Amino acid sequence: MWQQWRNWWHVRSDSEQRTLLLVGSLAVAVLYWALVWDPLAKARTQLRSQAAAEQATALWLQQIQPLTQTTSAHRNTPSLPTDKSLLRLVDETLRAQGMAAAIERIEPGQNEREVRIWLRDASFDAMIAWLATLVNDYGLTSRQLSINQSSQQASGLVNVRIDLAES
Repeated sequence: MWQQWRNWWHVRSDSEQRTLLLVGSLAVAVLYWALVWDPLAKARTQLRSQAAAEQATALWLQQIQPLTQTTSAHRNTPSLPTDKSLLRLVDETLRAQGMAAAIERIEPGQNEREVRIWLRDASFDAMIAWLATLVNDYGLTSRQLSINQSSQQASGLVNVRIDLAES
């Protein structure tokens, strides 16, 4: 077989041989680019984007960690004021946090120790600070939390649905 190939090659003129070598080299280069280089370059770009996003998430989690941690003293003593219902406390703390405009709906849960809150176009930072206050100062816990990016163009706004309950 190799001999047949050599005979076929030597029968070709020098210009045909150069043309075949050029076309063959180009074909090998295109195949290498299409099958090896381009997929690897795309995967590398995707992994870099993913790593950057995960680093941003890790940094954000480090920044909010102090807001979400409770001290051992707070774990034992926080409770609702005796003169306020859970609904009233949630409403007052939302307004005190400057989130009155974001309140879409507040309703009681399955019993008087639970409440459901819907916020629209709320500042994420203010919402996290508000939630940390409820957890740290009043001992409330989140039974369910859903946070979605707001459809508004402003960054940092979220739509929130949260179920809170007394611990």
